[in-house]
Amino acid sequence: MKAVWTLVVIFLPFLGTLIYLVVRPAGATEQERQAIDTASRQFVARYAPTDNAQQLALLTDLRDRGALTAQEFEAEKARVLAQAAPGRAPAEPAL
Repeated sequence: MKAVWTLVVIFLPFLGTLIYLVVRPAGATEQERQAIDTASRQFVARYAPTDNAQQLALLTDLRDRGALTAQEFEAEKARVLAQAAPGRAPAEPAL
């Protein structure tokens, strides 16, 4: 009898998981997509750099870690600096 209970305790969760995977539709539901979108927007609003100094520091960090090439860094830096001084024309990126 212990062997039967052991098999039930071990295999029943796997059976339940298998049934769940077969019955559940593929992909996220509309409600899950909305929750993911809301969470993403809240994350960006909370952690996105709010001033130009923070944006430049973030760009420098990304360049130093190799996530941005020198050209990408210069283009983004020009964009950030152009936002800082709207009356001033942005410098042409070097090619």
